Amino acid sequence: MAERLVLHDLDPETAARLLPPGEAQTVFPALPEAKACAGCFGCWVRTPGACIQKDRVRGFAGLISLHSELAVVSRLAFGGFSPAVKRVIDRSIAHVLPFFVIKDGVMRHGSRSRAAFRLNAVFYGAGGDREAMRLAEKVVAANAANFGAAAWEARFIPGAPEAPLP
Repeated sequence: MAERLVLHDLDPETAARLLPPGEAQTVFPALPEAKACAGCFGCWVRTPGACIQKDRVRGFAGLISLHSELAVVSRLAFGGFSPAVKRVIDRSIAHVLPFFVIKDGVMRHGSRSRAAFRLNAVFYGAGGDREAMRLAEKVVAANAANFGAAAWEARFIPGAPEAPLP
């Protein structure tokens, strides 16, 4: 299992400087923006585990289970992920099964993978809007629960990221 899958919305030059690909890290850009999830549930019934839309995002859900960490680097937008990042995450519903299980007293979709991963989000452009940051933490927690992540963390960087990202 590879160490980290990084989903980001950084421009290519910044990404190359801050997120160099390597043996322990797979980098997946959210830009150019992908097609939106069609809500057809084809990833559950017609092509289990993969989105039916034939584009570069199709296999992203399968990549999640091959890594011990999903790191998301996103501009803080409306108290959550940027639209480009959110589209990739929405298209990753294939990571879970269409069947329900009770986890911690809550009904959720079962995980397609037995390997647990950690979800770490780094939001940039968080210029002190505490309400937006509080909402973003809730979004990360909800995504972690829905995807069956073992743990999660949300961090905030004011302005644009300048140093290599953790």
